[in-house]
Amino acid sequence: MPNRIQSLAMFAILVLASACSAAEVEVITLADGRVLTGVYDAGTQTITLSGAMAAVIRVPAAQIVSREPVAGEKGKVPAAGRPAAGEAPTGPTAPTMGAAVDPAVLAPLIAAGVPWEAGDRILIIGDLLAAPGQPELALRIHEALATAFPDKGIVVFSLQNHGLTLARVAAAAREEIGRRPPKLVLIMAGVGDVIAVLPPPPVKPVAPAKPTVKPVVPVAPVAPVKLDVPTADAWRATLTDLVTSAQQAGAAVVIATPAIVGDKPFDGLASSELDAYAAAARGVAAETKSGICDLRAPLMDRLLERNPKGSREVGVLSKVPGQLKPEAMDLCAGLVAQALADAVPRIPWTVDLRGGVFTGTTTVAVRTPRIAADAVTIHVTTNGGPVDDRSPVYAKPFAISATTLVRVLVVAKDGTKRSAQAWYFATPSRAADAALAESLPGLWVDHTEQHAWNDGLPSHKGLAPDLVTWWPNCDSGLLDRLPTARKPAQVACLRYSGFFVAPVEGDYVFAVTSDGEARLFFGTTAVVRVDRRATARSQQGAIHLAKGWHAISLFYGQAGSWPALTVEVAEPGRRLQPLPELLLRRAPQPPIAGPLVETVGDHGDPAAPWTVRLNGRAFTGTIKAEVEVLRIAPDRLDIHYTLDGTAPTVASSIYTKAIPISKTTEFKILAVSRADEVTVTAEAWFVETRTHPADADPGATLSGLWTEHCTLKRWVDP
Repeated sequence: MPNRIQSLAMFAILVLASACSAAEVEVITLADGRVLTGVYDAGTQTITLSGAMAAVIRVPAAQIVSREPVAGEKGKVPAAGRPAAGEAPTGPTAPTMGAAVDPAVLAPLIAAGVPWEAGDRILIIGDLLAAPGQPELALRIHEALATAFPDKGIVVFSLQNHGLTLARVAAAAREEIGRRPPKLVLIMAGVGDVIAVLPPPPVKPVAPAKPTVKPVVPVAPVAPVKLDVPTADAWRATLTDLVTSAQQAGAAVVIATPAIVGDKPFDGLASSELDAYAAAARGVAAETKSGICDLRAPLMDRLLERNPKGSREVGVLSKVPGQLKPEAMDLCAGLVAQALADAVPRIPWTVDLRGGVFTGTTTVAVRTPRIAADAVTIHVTTNGGPVDDRSPVYAKPFAISATTLVRVLVVAKDGTKRSAQAWYFATPSRAADAALAESLPGLWVDHTEQHAWNDGLPSHKGLAPDLVTWWPNCDSGLLDRLPTARKPAQVACLRYSGFFVAPVEGDYVFAVTSDGEARLFFGTTAVVRVDRRATARSQQGAIHLAKGWHAISLFYGQAGSWPALTVEVAEPGRRLQPLPELLLRRAPQPPIAGPLVETVGDHGDPAAPWTVRLNGRAFTGTIKAEVEVLRIAPDRLDIHYTLDGTAPTVASSIYTKAIPISKTTEFKILAVSRADEVTVTAEAWFVETRTHPADADPGATLSGLWTEHCTLKRWVDP
């Protein structure tokens, strides 16, 4: 019966979606501030969303503020809400600069004489909200600069808070500034602090859908006597901290005064709060010597001109409170463009040192944008060591032929200093090895004990490993799991071996951090070497890999009391990240002869205390789950268990014999010593295994998974 009900429900949704596919796509604004694009059915009160997400959500008519048809979108929503094959998603999720947008308002940004430099980065932190279907400000600025200066590679990125307070967005902004330091930062704040606390507006009921639906004019809420927003002093302190962070990162800053929330030129919604924030923004700009972009005053002047009696709450410059119409967006965009253009000459001078990968030899060149070369002295090191004003002086570009970490210190005549560093990777190439017909996840690891690594590289010839096991990645966490009787007395030597599966051909950068010695090899090619006698405990290297399987081995020698080993990789076109376990494979049998420890634990150590263990595993059909008792007689224990994932207690069922399991189960036990009431817990998953035939090889692939996101109130059909 449940399957029949589910089938009927799915059939009903598909019929509904098919019926709606020829209906009119609309931009639907809800009382809670959400803006959805799709087909609304008044009979069932559901929206079939357009775009890449297949979703049908229920929206009562009373929650709808307004509905506006999307020009040219009739019949564009196929069954189940997905775009037809080959179609791009429609609606405000994929904005482009259309005819309604006037590019001329951004002319100050691309005027002659604005001293943009190659690689300049602009960060826009803001709550200036565009109307549905209109491009956001950051996109418009990016397109204008990319069109005018295609060879400079100017990048515009944004953190649009869309109704978040300045305090909430400031933390993310500081993190972004630290990760990718910008040259120019625009901060637009204040409106989000107000929008975040506004109650939903009262809504007029919407009549059932007709062939032509006229937009319903929303009724704006009455402004509360006092909004629970940050005080002007608190808001000013948050803004000052954010500006300081940007300036310390070497950026010029422009602060915009808050825009408008609603269209009353006096006694409007949150007018007093936004006026106070505007005054605070002007004060911070003066104190920090930042640029100021006054948006509020021109917008209020236009409202006095267009709505002098204050009779209209919205519909003049705002579509809904906090969301500007195209006319107002163009006005603000022009003001912002002029303020940013004025700020470009104030961008501090910096150091440009561009590392990368190369074969053979390459040239290291140091540039100092926005300051003359004869006004600075450049010091450089190429041995990985620190650089200071006693280091060799850089006079001209120089050639290198090996992997090198270059560090520079630039000192201006006025004493101002800037520093930079970059890796230059000599990149050998390697063809792929033959793929294994059968493989397992992770890497094989063999462990030996030595007194020292005299030559900096362990020789495993003549050394019998005291254990062989496997580990999912290249890290020192394995040492914490070794049997206690086998922990090394002085130096632990680990060798990880297996295969790295390169998802695409390209240059791969590896970073190894170690407390002692470490060597990373691909086949017989050494890629990274960490020497315990060197100052730097982290080193990098690169190799050009063909797509496919590559033999990898990592040697590690512990040097201190606290072992540390991490490996990161930057796949082609990406940043460094922990080495993905899904790219590491091993043969079914270890290549090294030695005692095989299948599950690393504390067994085999007679000095260890008593314990209990569950060996979870995958199975088909039925399996008997047994509790293993170590170093104590089972009759001296009371063992309680659960099979539903809850924590067992002394009131849980008593384990007396192996328990048959026929489905995926989380098995948990609590063992209690009858003599002294000492307790030990253990848990394991017994996973029912089903069969799935292999899919067709897709050819070119990338690591990771694609992700789609859609915000729904609830799942009508999960």
